[in-house]
Amino acid sequence: MMSVPVYHVISPRYEVVSDGGNEEHDVITLSGSDSDDGSSESDADGIVHSPADEPDRPLRTPLITEDVAATESSNLVESVRHASVRERTDSGEDELEAAEVRRKRQRLDPVAGPSTSTSTGKEEDRNAAEECTICFDPITTNGDHRPACLVCGHIFGLHCIKKWLSQPEREKRLCPQCKTKAKEQDIRLLFLSKTAICLVDNSELEGARNGLKQAKEELRRIKMQQSSMENDQRMAKLQIIAANEENRRLARELEDAKLLVEEFKRQVGVVAAGSTTMAAAAAAATVGTPQITTNAAVKYGLVLELMRDYKEASARVMAFYQAGHRLVISQKLNAANHGPFGGGSGLKMVSCLDFNTTEVMPLNTGLIRDICVNEANGNTLIGSMDKSLLLVNLNQKSVIHKYQEDFAVWSVAWNRDDSKYFYCGLADGSVSVYDIRYLAGRVNRLSREGSGNPPVFQLTHMERRHDHKFSPSGLVVSSTNRCGFYTSSSPSLDQHEFFDFEQMGSQFATTFDRPTRMIARSYRPHASCQFIRHSMEEFSHSLSTSPKIQLNTLHSVSRGALAGVMYRGTFLSLCGRADESSADNLRLAMPDQSSCSVLLWDLMDRNPKQTLKTPQLPLDLCAFVNNGRPLTAVLMENGLQVYASRAMQ
Repeated sequence: MMSVPVYHVISPRYEVVSDGGNEEHDVITLSGSDSDDGSSESDADGIVHSPADEPDRPLRTPLITEDVAATESSNLVESVRHASVRERTDSGEDELEAAEVRRKRQRLDPVAGPSTSTSTGKEEDRNAAEECTICFDPITTNGDHRPACLVCGHIFGLHCIKKWLSQPEREKRLCPQCKTKAKEQDIRLLFLSKTAICLVDNSELEGARNGLKQAKEELRRIKMQQSSMENDQRMAKLQIIAANEENRRLARELEDAKLLVEEFKRQVGVVAAGSTTMAAAAAAATVGTPQITTNAAVKYGLVLELMRDYKEASARVMAFYQAGHRLVISQKLNAANHGPFGGGSGLKMVSCLDFNTTEVMPLNTGLIRDICVNEANGNTLIGSMDKSLLLVNLNQKSVIHKYQEDFAVWSVAWNRDDSKYFYCGLADGSVSVYDIRYLAGRVNRLSREGSGNPPVFQLTHMERRHDHKFSPSGLVVSSTNRCGFYTSSSPSLDQHEFFDFEQMGSQFATTFDRPTRMIARSYRPHASCQFIRHSMEEFSHSLSTSPKIQLNTLHSVSRGALAGVMYRGTFLSLCGRADESSADNLRLAMPDQSSCSVLLWDLMDRNPKQTLKTPQLPLDLCAFVNNGRPLTAVLMENGLQVYASRAMQ
């Protein structure tokens, strides 16, 4: 590069000196600094060559007039301006050439970093390009905040510009910088090197986040496996307990059989008289055996004996899960023991194998009004007074789905022919039909005409049975002023027929027995009957051109005069097996509010066969068979009692 001389421009100083007695002419003195090499020369433009190592010395010009001085001063200023422009141009070319050299060095030497010798203005521009103008955070090379631009060319973080353009107000969908109309489809990702604009390299951070996410997924999977193993271990223990209980039961039956054999031998006289003939022994055996075991003429009674008493229970309704050997009870939760679930309700599960193991499943719901368990898979319906319908699984102890209704849910029932459908009775007197495959809401609604209808407090689905004299399937709906039967070929009850049963007053409880298809309806006292009346009835239908389904009364009993609380009863079987029940060996167990007890009724007697005193008013009764042993659970507001059934002659 050729050397360029350096010019030092000296600002001129003019002095007006008086010339003796001539006052019309002045002497103008031009002062400046000497050149670098000791000489001082002035060219035609007024540029003075002066070395930097010599002191300034004044220069004098010949005597000139004021007009000449003004002209020379103007020429001198113009020459100084041209010299300054040339100096800035030469300096800019030197800087551009130096920047080009640095760029080439960075390209040839990857290790060399970018030069830091930049001006303040360029550093500000660079920082502006590095930051997102929406959130003012650095734009990263990876992740949600990677560089993205719009059609107008402005660059932002990807997450920020997506959120900006997703605003509901259409007039706000503009570029944040130039206010150009834009939409989310205009966003384009930019794949830039870190030297194009300064980006924050967050690849390690994104890798760490992905690793943390994978670790959390692995931890969750391990916890699920651990929980599954614990459940399997718990079920294995319960199966062992059930097997031991079955062994003890078989041992008791064996002892009873031995006693029967000894009694048989004593009656036929085998031990006392060895001379009796085989024919006599056979005849004696034929006569003696029925008297001990299966004499059809002997009527056996049923006695309930208290087996277990739970003081800590606090509940309203319950159900029995046969496959899991558990009683499922609604439970009020307090904040001291259940934290955020306090004040709500949950499920308390009592093991019927040892009657010691209890578990609580908290639910974010209000007061539970009804529980219905699907024996096939453990799916359970829970109706709540906070207008919610929960579908939970008892095996996994988890909530599958939560449906929201318009009114409080008073009753629930599964379709026993097609378990994909279920029903719920509402406080406005209507019935909602749900399909488990459709989570958005109900698929049908059965409503009554008019307003002010009472709640549907009981729902019962009857499966189709060809071995019973009443074979149709349908839904029994009960409210205080109406009881009827919905029947349809479709489980969703799209095209249905409704048969309204005759009422004998204000109904407050309905009890149903599945094997015998018997139903008991309880009525409050009224003008014609001052006592609570329980009417035991059976279904009948006609197959004529106009089908008709009705209830025929078999027996009715009256007892008690208080029915301020709605409670539920149950049917008990004398044979101990629900699938072998018949109308002859059924007993009706109903709570009695006036005496705070449970009354056990025969279908043919007007007086109760047994009265069970309870510490509180019974609210719900549940009869079930566990490991061949008939049991009856009595639920109170703050207590649970379990009774064992024992047949007596």
